[in-house]
This record gives sequence, structure tokens and C-alpha cells, in this order.
Amino acid sequence: MRYPIFIVAALVTTSAACSGSGTQSSITAPGQTSASVQATPQLAFTPAEAEIQVGGTVAWTFGSVAHNVTFQQGSDDAATYYGGQTSTSVGAPDNIPNTQSATVGRTFTRAGSYHYRCTIHPSMTGEVRVK
Repeated sequence: MRYPIFIVAALVTTSAACSGSGTQSSITAPGQTSASVQATPQLAFTPAEAEIQVGGTVAWTFGSVAHNVTFQQGSDDAATYYGGQTSTSVGAPDNIPNTQSATVGRTFTRAGSYHYRCTIHPSMTGEVRVK
């Protein structure tokens, strides 16, 4: 039986997303004005990298496990993460406090790379690239 290509592609994508590895490193398509990131129970942000245009919004969806999004100050592994509101001099939007069972969006008004992590689960990291 022949299947249209878009159905096969959707099945392959769904199968890969449900593999349960929890370490997805896919990136959203460049040039978008919005992106969605899932904070998963497997302690991963999926996708780990999102790329949007200046003025675009990223929406983080949190399930039944509480997570947060805390933006990095600096660019290396020794960088500190803000505990509350971010500094406007860094250009990152406000951090997202501990959240569960909700979707929270943040708009990015400056070009740059914004690294973040969940301070509850420090192995959960991600990046938003704003072009």
C-alpha cells in the first residue's frame, strides 16, 4: 500500500519524538516568529534549541512536573543564572518561575543567544537563538 510522503514523514517524526530518550536536540526551523518548547517529565527541554526572529515569542509548556526557565548571565559553563527577574542589560526576558500544567510565553526583543536551564533540574538546559 502506498502512503503520501507527508503521512510517512509525520509517522517517522512522531515515532522519533516518542522514543523516550529525553535527550532530543532538534532545533526549530529558522526564520520563525514563534516556537514551542516542552519541559518533559524525562527532564529535558524539547527541542533543546529554538531559533526565532527578533520580536518573536517562545512558549514553554509545562506538564504535571514543575520546572522553571532561568536565563544565563554570561556565555560559559561558569556563568551564573538569575534567580528572579533578568537584567535588561542582558537582553533576556523575565525568567519563568516554577510552573506546572501551564504554558508560558516570553518575547525576545534583541538578537543573540539566550541559554537557560531549569534550576530545579540543572541537567535541563536549552537555548533560544534570536536572529
